[in-house]
Amino acid sequence: MILVQKLDMLRQYISCNLSVKQIRSILYPYNRLMYSNRKNKNKIDYNCAHNNYILRILNDRRIDYCKRYEIPESHASQLHLYREQYGSYKSLKDILNIKDMTKEILDAFIRSILNDKQYKNLQTFRRSIIFPSADIPREQISTILGIYVGTNIISWTLLESKENILEWKYENFLEIPKSDYTFELFNLACKLMCKIPKADVYVMDETNFNYTLLKSVKQVQIFLQREKLKAMILAFLSQKNLLQGTFTNVFILKLENNEISSLTKNVYLLKYEKVVKLFNLHIGNEVMSSGRVINKLLYKEDCINNKEKHPVGVYIQKDIMNSYNNQINYIKDQMNWSLLIALTFLQLGVLEKYGYEFV
Repeated sequence: MILVQKLDMLRQYISCNLSVKQIRSILYPYNRLMYSNRKNKNKIDYNCAHNNYILRILNDRRIDYCKRYEIPESHASQLHLYREQYGSYKSLKDILNIKDMTKEILDAFIRSILNDKQYKNLQTFRRSIIFPSADIPREQISTILGIYVGTNIISWTLLESKENILEWKYENFLEIPKSDYTFELFNLACKLMCKIPKADVYVMDETNFNYTLLKSVKQVQIFLQREKLKAMILAFLSQKNLLQGTFTNVFILKLENNEISSLTKNVYLLKYEKVVKLFNLHIGNEVMSSGRVINKLLYKEDCINNKEKHPVGVYIQKDIMNSYNNQINYIKDQMNWSLLIALTFLQLGVLEKYGYEFV
């Protein structure tokens, strides 16, 4: 809009002060610039994060499904025939090998997929998992620590941004007596702060109060115990950042009634129920064991060049894997959650893999 206004002003000026030849020499570059900007705005990047989502449609869906998008019926049929003859599409550029397919038709087809309500809903859902979502310093993040407070353990997973597990451990808190309950939790939180490794980002799950799952007084007590402990851990993590001597990890949040609150830039929360949905761990109102998902996402470090690796999978060293395998299933299932929390933040918050299937 600003460029158009400037061009109009320029036209008015030069029409009164310059010759026809001079006018052409000045207006031509401006017109070319405007055309170039318009063309670049509509240009589709064939290497963007959405490509995997589109490739899944091309490789997994039938012809009728593709016809819902902007593509001639004959070309939709050719998409299916090409897949039958040559196998799965590896790149969107493969589509240009189809007979009579032009870049203009392909661009219109891709744009119609990206403008579809289903794709937009998926993007909105995945972008809403992390809180706070603003100003994640992606280029400064090389390590992520996922922390999960379970029923009777606290587990943590240290992930490298290169998708390697550097540490995966837990601390037991079964022995907390009912008397002096809060003070014992405070001591446990202090102890934990001395044990957990340093990371560029710390991530926990947000409070999830599901009254349908709390069917007894004991379950309510356990829930309150966990939430107290989580609040203490978050407070310690925030205080650690504030005591580092700089405010590079702190940002200011304006609340209602003009109150000002400072929050740390490297402490984040994930919405638990959305992580459950992301990894498809729901059976009705129940959350099922995460073991199946974890087994699908773990890859041995010595297979680092494995082309069959799941897009959101991670590499794990042999000694860490052995230590994990030696735990009983009840402990494993709680340990899994710290990995899922760290992994979700890595893939969505840092690597921005919005178009990939997580399971």
